[in-house]
Amino acid sequence: MYFLEPPETHAFSLYHDYTESREGVDSYINVVRPGSTVSNPSARVLDTGEPLKTEILKGAAIGAAKIDIGEAVRADTEIVVIRFPPVKKGHSLRLRIAETYTDPSRYRLDGGLLVFVCAEPLDTEAHAARLVDKVLKLRIFADAAGKMNRSVQDVGGGLLVVSQFTLAADTSGGNRPSFTGAAPPALRLRARAGATAADRRRPRGSPASPP
Repeated sequence: MYFLEPPETHAFSLYHDYTESREGVDSYINVVRPGSTVSNPSARVLDTGEPLKTEILKGAAIGAAKIDIGEAVRADTEIVVIRFPPVKKGHSLRLRIAETYTDPSRYRLDGGLLVFVCAEPLDTEAHAARLVDKVLKLRIFADAAGKMNRSVQDVGGGLLVVSQFTLAADTSGGNRPSFTGAAPPALRLRARAGATAADRRRPRGSPASPP
């Protein structure tokens, strides 16, 4: 599960579950993608809630700890290490792991729009096309006079389209929101909306991006 942090932070947080069933294994290692940095790692055992020790190692510290990451260790190589008791034969350990990643060169939105999209059961790809058409033409950027008179196309901005099923939340029936109004094709519609937006923002005569 991913959570976008404010654009100016160039960061996102995530959590994911992992099951280890190999006898004797006593740690989980995540190699951070070059250019990114990791912070706030945490982990716990899903079955008991027990917190686990986490640490961030970089460069020479990885070699000093005699950790094999399956690739050459550079000065800027960074890893997250999560330690736990060795897995017993025939047993398994379920973990929930959380981390925050920052990378100004990749995680950014330059003068554009962050668009949260949720599809509902009666939505179609035609709805997605109309949505994109509207978003691209909304005059919500300031012109030279300071008036909201320019579209994202006019300013050459980008679109970051994010699938967000919680937009379909129904809170009318009590204190627990229902999300049954969010359609299963939400992710497909989001992808279609993104592709349509890219097509319409591409200058005439330029080749389409490869699939």
